[in-house]
Amino acid sequence: MDSQDALFPRFGGPWIYFRSVPAGKSLSWNRPLAIRRIPANGGASSDVIRDAGIDVGCASERPEICVLACLKGKVLTFYRFDHAKRQGAEISHMEFDSRLSPSFQLSPDGSEIAAVDPNGIGNRIRRISLNGGSASEVQVPGRKGLEVLFWTASGKGWYVSSTTPANGEYLLHVSPAGESQVLYEQALDGQDTWGTPSPDGKHLAFLRWTTSSNVWIIDDF
Repeated sequence: MDSQDALFPRFGGPWIYFRSVPAGKSLSWNRPLAIRRIPANGGASSDVIRDAGIDVGCASERPEICVLACLKGKVLTFYRFDHAKRQGAEISHMEFDSRLSPSFQLSPDGSEIAAVDPNGIGNRIRRISLNGGSASEVQVPGRKGLEVLFWTASGKGWYVSSTTPANGEYLLHVSPAGESQVLYEQALDGQDTWGTPSPDGKHLAFLRWTTSSNVWIIDDF
């Protein structure tokens, strides 16, 4: 593992899952990578699955419920995932035609998946039930280019990043009805942000970019 970088860890009950890419290489859904895991109480890591365009996510309140996402071409497919048996039956699939990486997450209770739908102006969130119900979509009026999504701790909405008119990013709180509120604006051109809540829902960690510079005065040169 010395020649590999561990990226984007996710808790999954007794395990911590992460994506492994060659050291110094950026993460790409178009190149093969390894999903690996390490025991949450410590120990050696091991391979779970190797392929291109894959990721694993588990429910925070019910970590025995997990899903595997696979992006092939322009189709994003979700499968059930078992810690012991690994990939299971297909849950659902959706069209995904975007330069961005898929963003999805299981609800805290494990009853549904929420995923950013990039079609059109990219202002929709697709909700996919794990219990056999039909998928639905939440439109977020007045927004475009939704990118990174996390469920709120209560499971009653999402924290989502969205492109601003000036090519920065908003961090939004989005309700199940699609109503959105700006929590933070990342004004720097091309710099992203996202927010993830603490398990008790009382705190929100978010990405903020800043710049700094120094001015030097040189005399007698």
